[in-house]
Amino acid sequence: MPQVFNRFEKKYVIKKEIAQRIRQELEDGFMQSDPFNKGGKTYPIASIYYATDAEIVDRTKAALEKHDYNHHLRLRSYGQIEDTQPAFLEIKKKVAGMTNKRRVTICYRDAVRQMSGQHVLDNQVISEVEAIQKNGDLKPYMLVAYDRFAYKGIEDPNFRISFDQNIRYRQHDLDLTKPTTGRLLLDEDYELMEIKSRTGMPMKMISILNRFGVTPQSFSKFSKGAIDMNSDNKISKELGLHYA
Repeated sequence: MPQVFNRFEKKYVIKKEIAQRIRQELEDGFMQSDPFNKGGKTYPIASIYYATDAEIVDRTKAALEKHDYNHHLRLRSYGQIEDTQPAFLEIKKKVAGMTNKRRVTICYRDAVRQMSGQHVLDNQVISEVEAIQKNGDLKPYMLVAYDRFAYKGIEDPNFRISFDQNIRYRQHDLDLTKPTTGRLLLDEDYELMEIKSRTGMPMKMISILNRFGVTPQSFSKFSKGAIDMNSDNKISKELGLHYA
């Protein structure tokens, strides 16, 4: 059965010490740690992004011009896996601040076969993937990996906040069964905080953001990686980012 998510998402690039202080306030207040963060530790996420050559150009341009539209087709796992373990084939679109994500759980080996052009599963998400495959020369383009702290609301479990560290990418060895090493997209002193909600942001969270003086900004891991691969300059200089 496909999983469907519809929610608003806001992203913040913040210093690590600020992220730690915000997490402390969340834990002392209205949020609880995600079960995946066992023992107070981060959990790993890795994704292979698929795209055509034309899409790479379009998405890189959109990131530089800060368009409020984005879409991705990716194969995701929670860290390095074996080819018989489950992975998640996802289609993600963002329009005017609203993110729609549809995904299906599938054996990694079968997912790779599906993405190579073989039909292995009857499913609405798979049908959408196959429609995308017919529109161009779709191929694995980039692996993005990071380590995450995640929280969900105690009263509203659909209100979620994540903190991503050690965000890295590579364009070789696009295989989730291999170690997820790569080139850093953010300085080690920074984290990416993302707030996800179906409705709005609680006043408690607004108060925390105001107190620490953090403001949202556009940040796409895929687009930053694509820009970085085609430039000798750092991502922050290319996009004129200003970090809190």
